[in-house]
Amino acid sequence: MNGIGTQKIETDRLILRRFGIEDSAKVYKNWTSDSLTTRYLSWDTHENEAVTREYIKSKLSLYDNEFFFDWIVIRKEDYEPIGEISCVKFSKFHRLCEMGDCYGSKYWNLGYGTEALKAFIKYMLKKVEVDIVIACHTESNAASGRIMEKAGMRKDAVLPNYFVNKETGKREAQVYYSIER
Repeated sequence: MNGIGTQKIETDRLILRRFGIEDSAKVYKNWTSDSLTTRYLSWDTHENEAVTREYIKSKLSLYDNEFFFDWIVIRKEDYEPIGEISCVKFSKFHRLCEMGDCYGSKYWNLGYGTEALKAFIKYMLKKVEVDIVIACHTESNAASGRIMEKAGMRKDAVLPNYFVNKETGKREAQVYYSIER
């Protein structure tokens, strides 16, 4: 495997690059303050821009790690940050990574998630040379599953009652997908 860290990636419509502290205002505005986005995430909606700034600061020192992979997703047409995609779990021994992503709700259903995920998969399989990329979504977030399928991933498993829905407080399934090199 290649410990190449987070390098810039470009697609037809997107730039995936490292976060910078100067991104905090737009990151807060576009998704960390968006309760529609964060309802499916492990972290809560940010109360203010200072929380987002600390969130970004926590990432910056990790960029020195050759096996840290974390990108802000920028729309090329106007250089607007629209979301993020990262390797949330990485195993050198098992030669795999787990992808996590989120996008501001105003950028949903425009193909950005699929485009960024395809780029992430290509980077991790071909450049980093992991054997497997995995991803998961909650049962109530079926749109994420459609993105994973469009990016070429296959549905592998459903873990019933694995996740507690923040809005309802009820348990729901976690659905896992993967793609291999």
